[in-house]
Amino acid sequence: MKSKSCVFIVMVLIILFSLTGCLDDPRDLEALKEEVSEENIVKIPADKRNFHWPYFLYIPEGVRNNPEKAEYLLVIPLNSGNSNNDLEVHINSARGSLRQSYSKFGYALNVPILVPIFPHFTDVVRDSRSYVQTLNHKTLKIDTSMGRKYRGLERVDLQLIEMIDDARNLFKWANISLDKKVLMYGFSSTGGFVNRFTIIHPERIKGAAMGAPHGWPVVPVRRWRGNSLPYEAGIDGLNNLVNKRIDLNTLKEVPLYFFLGENDVENDPVRATFNRESMEVILELFGEDRVERWPHAERIYDSIGANAEFVLYPNVGHSFTSQMRADVNQFFRDVISD
Repeated sequence: MKSKSCVFIVMVLIILFSLTGCLDDPRDLEALKEEVSEENIVKIPADKRNFHWPYFLYIPEGVRNNPEKAEYLLVIPLNSGNSNNDLEVHINSARGSLRQSYSKFGYALNVPILVPIFPHFTDVVRDSRSYVQTLNHKTLKIDTSMGRKYRGLERVDLQLIEMIDDARNLFKWANISLDKKVLMYGFSSTGGFVNRFTIIHPERIKGAAMGAPHGWPVVPVRRWRGNSLPYEAGIDGLNNLVNKRIDLNTLKEVPLYFFLGENDVENDPVRATFNRESMEVILELFGEDRVERWPHAERIYDSIGANAEFVLYPNVGHSFTSQMRADVNQFFRDVISD
């Protein structure tokens, strides 16, 4: 038996897709119903006009229409682990990630959760070092001239905004308002994605929590101690890369929670995945591993007056502990209640 939340989202989707004409065959309605699980998870198909990949939504039972206050959507980017050219591998990974996420956050916060299915294709990584799931420099440079293997991977940050607005529209049909600003959480490579997305689009972020953010969190300055900090290290040149002015005044107002285990010093992504210019300046100025770099990142965020907290957890390696989970949930509760 479907839960009430599952029934409402099916009805919303049927109404929405019927009005927009996205369903060419009535059998598509039945297929859509099959995408709704007993766990209140629904897979939303790609919209080729605005976003090229599907996404998953988790709908908590407690989401209700509140005319006085909008709900917040929690966005958790996908970390597929290993690269793979099979999209189904990434879809299954996203489904598994969402199941873990609602047990960690959905129940505690009673918020809907969105997981975008941006694939980590092996051929793309080998060909250009575009680590799409980290929103790295190469990923932001993907364009349609690069060939078929890159099709649909252009500006995944903008595609994510379209997914967020698509989800907001789905809820709107059920008379439930979702705020334009979202909560974001990520750990490790997805912590890097959240950090970078927040730097580029702070106007869409209510609050962001980032654990062990991919070796080094992008810092919101162009230069430090006379050295250029190109994107992945800092934001020098980022305006031109994304064709948008980086709004530091808005960024300073966004609550940010950075956290790291004090023993998290192995398998450095800076050496493995960063562009050479960023890697060299990070190693030279800030240190050899995540922990050594941590106080430098904190100092730089403090230098611009950012609303950022940096926490180092004792006796913890590269893992997400129950204490971290409790603290992240409390951070989000405080952000929502503000």
